[in-house]
Amino acid sequence: MIRVLVVDDSAVLRQSTKFMLESDSELKVVGEARNGEEAVALARWLKPDVVTMDIRMPRMDGFEAIRHIMAEKPVPIVVVTSVDLDREMGVSSQATRAGAVSVLRRPARISDPEYKAFTARLVGQVKLMSDVKVVHRPMAGKTAPTPHVPQMDIQMPRMDGNEATRQIMATTPTPIVVVSSVTRQEMVHEGLDVLLVGALEIVQKPSAMTTQGYETISEELLAKVKATSGIAVQKPG
Repeated sequence: MIRVLVVDDSAVLRQSTKFMLESDSELKVVGEARNGEEAVALARWLKPDVVTMDIRMPRMDGFEAIRHIMAEKPVPIVVVTSVDLDREMGVSSQATRAGAVSVLRRPARISDPEYKAFTARLVGQVKLMSDVKVVHRPMAGKTAPTPHVPQMDIQMPRMDGNEATRQIMATTPTPIVVVSSVTRQEMVHEGLDVLLVGALEIVQKPSAMTTQGYETISEELLAKVKATSGIAVQKPG
């Protein structure tokens, strides 16, 4: 199964892209982002196999999001845009310079007769590019961005999130936000209360994710990461 993150500021186009991609049984949309800032955060968190990226978005455009993703967690990125690539030739070159592996022009309207052919091209490109080995691209003039606030799961092999949080706080104290489908009550019952060993926040991840669920948890996660990023934490007494 090829896991895809869809990035577009239009809810209608996100749903349209999801519908097209999941018309192929080998593709699964695992997340949706409404702007470049959300795309960078979700690419880090969800670790998709491929990202489809719009260009013109608020807060952070597609070019900047591509640069950040390729500097931090490189993944094949297919640009999907309604921009007329014949008239604005710089879009394709700028996207590929940033790190995108492919650029596709979306028909202006869903009712466009070319949409069926576009669906086939999009599915084909995403499947093809999922096998491309991309490389880390440091941002010009900057070191690669690193998250100031680690997002920690609870249920992990070899070392659970509770123990990982305990060790981080004992060696290099840093704000930690736990993102897990395990409820706080279940954590306490299992002796895995991460708040007691140093985590600052818990974001509850639904066991079955819907589009609305992804949007809600994305907003909550970004808000809590921003809120905790400036907090000075100390080693437990």
